[in-house]
Amino acid sequence: MAIRLASITINSGETTVTVNSPAIDLTTLVQNGYELMVDGLSLPLTIVEGGNNSLKIAPEDAPTTTLTARTAKIIQTKGPLKEALTGLESARQVLVDFKDSVSAAADADSIGKRDGSGRFSVAAPANDNHAVNKGFLGTAATRNVASQGDTDTTKLMPVGFGGLGSQGTGCPNDDADDAIESGTYRATSSTANTAITGTSTVIVARSFNVVSQINVDGNNMWMRRSTDTGATWAPWREIYHSGNTNFDEFGVNAAGDIMARGWTQSATQVLFFLDLNSKVVPTSADPIGTLNVRDANGTDLGNVTAISLLGSSSTKLAVLIATIPDSGYGEGVNCRLQSTAATDKIHINY
Repeated sequence: MAIRLASITINSGETTVTVNSPAIDLTTLVQNGYELMVDGLSLPLTIVEGGNNSLKIAPEDAPTTTLTARTAKIIQTKGPLKEALTGLESARQVLVDFKDSVSAAADADSIGKRDGSGRFSVAAPANDNHAVNKGFLGTAATRNVASQGDTDTTKLMPVGFGGLGSQGTGCPNDDADDAIESGTYRATSSTANTAITGTSTVIVARSFNVVSQINVDGNNMWMRRSTDTGATWAPWREIYHSGNTNFDEFGVNAAGDIMARGWTQSATQVLFFLDLNSKVVPTSADPIGTLNVRDANGTDLGNVTAISLLGSSSTKLAVLIATIPDSGYGEGVNCRLQSTAATDKIHINY
């Protein structure tokens, strides 16, 4: 609020201000915290003095020359408005200080702001709770994530990619011929070109144009290969192992099945041969069940009473001598060793 005064007088060296005009009652308008603005001077007013046309200024503000019939105005310099203005000025200064402390560089005790490219800068981290800049990230943090079938070698594999870490995805187009990228794939009875009919797994390994596949279920394994990225495939080949083949046992499916062939060494001994494919030479042989010997015409020469493994055996051939009752035959009569029950077998020991 400002009060305009048309004419005032202040005598030299005095503190009383006389208001010549207008004729207004200043006692209710002017209070402590107001200033008199006259001739470029700001003179704080203390109290209303001597009625409605006299004001009081501080002794140190008394003019050295008389001011006569001067225009002036009275303004409020304290109170709610002034305090509000002072608060705004303080807030403005806080914002100025804040602006001065903001830096695009990773300076100590500064507030970060974006640089001209819209990026923030941070210093090198020292503790676990410090922000990390790009220079301290590993290469994995800056790689993209691959999707199924992606062949970009710069990308990262998520869990489940190529069937790793999760149930394998189905063969592309439900066809094993199209499973040419390394990974583990699920096959079902509808999947084409598998070796196994039904639910199975297709394991694929690829190196450039060469693609190798293994098709496996609970007990069966098959393998094949393509050298032209799956355009053509070699036939499936079965893999034999201890789960689907008894390499140390020679058995039959039914009574009367032939297990081995050989010839007589004497009237009570018959030489038989069993094909092997082992890494070590066998050490002995045990008959299981009741084994029978017959000549080439089917004449029964009696059941085997003992079997022994000859030292001439190798990793490829087991040479056996079977003891039977007196057959009356001399050396060189062709014979066959056969079962009397489906459970009969010969066990080779190593």
